[in-house]
Amino acid sequence: MLAVNVLTLNAVIEQHLGNQPPHLVSIDVEDMAQAVLQGLDLARYRPCVFIIEATLPGTKVPCRRGWEAGPRNAVPFRLDGVIRHHLHRYAMGRVS
Repeated sequence: MLAVNVLTLNAVIEQHLGNQPPHLVSIDVEDMAQAVLQGLDLARYRPCVFIIEATLPGTKVPCRRGWEAGPRNAVPFRLDGVIRHHLHRYAMGRVS
């Protein structure tokens, strides 16, 4: 068995961005998006764009259990068959 250290997105942001919110968060974690999103404090960090894998690994079968509504205050704006894109409501008029 291989041991792997795991960090929340909050910890990654704190360590690498000095608590500055990222503009874009891309999540491709083989059906574990809900767990990843639980490690992000969306009241503190509000990325403008989320890109989230939305299918079961290696297929085009939709898989959005637990996060179908997307990150809080984010609106789905594109689905290419595999990846689902969400735009934060506060950025709606600022991103083209």
